[in-house]
Parts: sequence; C-alpha cells; structure tokens
Amino acid sequence: MVDDPGGTPLTQKITIANLSTVVSPFTTVRKTGLDQGKASISNALPVNQMEFTLVANTNYVFEFWVRYITAATTTGLGLFIDTPATPVGVWGVWTAIGSTGGIPVGGHFAGDNTTASISATSFSTSIDSLAYLSGIVMNGVNAGTMQLAFATEVSGSSATIRTGTCGRIMTIA
Repeated sequence: MVDDPGGTPLTQKITIANLSTVVSPFTTVRKTGLDQGKASISNALPVNQMEFTLVANTNYVFEFWVRYITAATTTGLGLFIDTPATPVGVWGVWTAIGSTGGIPVGGHFAGDNTTASISATSFSTSIDSLAYLSGIVMNGVNAGTMQLAFATEVSGSSATIRTGTCGRIMTIA
C-alpha cells in the first residue's frame, strides 16, 4: 500500500472514508433464500449459491463459513469440495463446534469431491452451529465449477445448511 490518496483502488491507502471503494482480490458468495436440508448419506447435495467458476490450469485459495444445524446432536454433517474433473489437487483443513461440550473438532482433506468433514455434529438442535473450511485448489486442464456440497452421516437423520453460509475464492500464482 502507498500513502497516495489518489492512487488506484488497489494501491491507495485504506481509510474509513474510502473503505467501500477498495477492491478485494476475493470473489465472495453468500447463501440467500431458503435453508437447504438433506437426509441421505449417499450422493452429496450441492449447496445452492456456493459455487465458483474455475479456469483451467489455475490455482486458487478458498474459504467457506457454513452455518448448519442437524436433527440430532449425534448426527454429523459431511461437507465436500467438488471440482472440475481431474484437478491437480485439492487440500484443506476444517474446524467446527460440535456437540462434544462445545469443543472445536477439526481435520484435513485432500482430493476431488472428498469428505472435508464427516464428524461435525451440531452443538444443539435449536441453535445453529458453524463449520469453517479453507484450502487450495490446483485446477487441471478442465475449466468448470467448484462447489460446496453436503450430506448427513446418519441415514434418516437430516442436516440443514442455513441461509447466511458464505464462501470466497482467490486466484493465486
């Protein structure tokens, strides 16, 4: 950053007065509309509005803040990162506040459409829980869409992705 108040939005000094004009390197999405539920452990369901277009042979960093609730505090939420076919790699970490006394749980994931989290249970059946995922996608020769998807780990018990879930992605060198 430079102290030139007349600089471009990417180089000017950030102040309270110009905060709304500063350009972010991230593309951000937010889930609006209806909550989205699922009661199956097979075939992850794409989360509406949680998708990004990926260019071939390009690398990205991503983050998702997932607001969710499950039908029982013992029902886990499965989160997945689905990318275009044959990515070079997808790696990341996740954390969530689960029902185990409110103690954060976490883990790592790697690979296309692999489970990012399968043991993130709800803190409560009446209070929303939060899961956080971040990672790197090294996209291969296929352009396409990267999308967050979800399932439940208990057949017949539902998980719901709530309005307000959001994500962002940024191209990296």
